[in-house]
Amino acid sequence: MELKFSKYQQVYKNFYLLISKYNDTITVAKVKETYSIFSQAEKRWEDDNECVGDVAGCLTNYKSFDYKFVQDLIKYMNVQDTAYLGQNKSNKIWLADIPSKALNGQNSQWHGVHKINDYFSHILLSNGVSIACTVENYRTCLNCYMDINAQSKPNRIGVDVFPFAVGAYKNGYYKGINPYYCEDSSPGKDKGLCATRNGKICSPDDGRSPTAYILKHNKVFDIKKLGYPK
Repeated sequence: MELKFSKYQQVYKNFYLLISKYNDTITVAKVKETYSIFSQAEKRWEDDNECVGDVAGCLTNYKSFDYKFVQDLIKYMNVQDTAYLGQNKSNKIWLADIPSKALNGQNSQWHGVHKINDYFSHILLSNGVSIACTVENYRTCLNCYMDINAQSKPNRIGVDVFPFAVGAYKNGYYKGINPYYCEDSSPGKDKGLCATRNGKICSPDDGRSPTAYILKHNKVFDIKKLGYPK
C-alpha cells in the first residue's frame, strides 16, 4: 500500500513539474514578445518624431501622468482595447480587480495592471497581454507593467507581472526602452524592485529585476530562492 501511494505521489510530482515548466515557458515567451512589441514601437516613434537616442528628453514635451504619449506610441502596435487616465475601467474585464503584490510579497496600491489605479493608462495587446503605463512626474520615463495573463491570478510581480520602462528617471544611461522599473523621487514604491531613479544602474542578476532576468537568461527567476515569499 505504501509503495502504491509513493508511486502516485511521484506521478503527481512529475505532473506538477511538467505544468510548472509549461507555465514558465509561456511566461518567458509572453514577456519577450511584449518587450519586443514595445521596443519596435518605441524605435519607430523615435524615428517619426526626430527623437533618435533621446526618448527621455522628448518625453519632457508631455504632461505628467498624461496619456498622450501612450496614444502616440500604440499607433505602432496591434491593440485590442484601451482605458486611459480618468476613464471608467470597471467594464474592462481584462483588468485585474486588485493591485499586484510587490516583488517582496507586500501588498501595494501602486503596482501592476488593475482597475482602481488612477495614474495609469491601460492597454490590451493583441497577444492577450495587458499593460499599464504612465509618464512619470518629471516626464523623463514611461513607467510600465505587463501582466501576461491579464486579470487572472496570481497577480504578483516577478511571477505574472513584469515591469519595464521607456526612458529613465534622472538617468542618462537608459535612453530608450529598458527592462527595469522607472520611478520618480518618491521613496518606497518599488518594494524590492531595482529602480532606475537617482542614477542607479540595475542588473539582470541583481535579484530585483525580473524582466531583465528573463531577457538575459531565457527563463524566469525563482523568487523563493532569491529570498522573497512566494
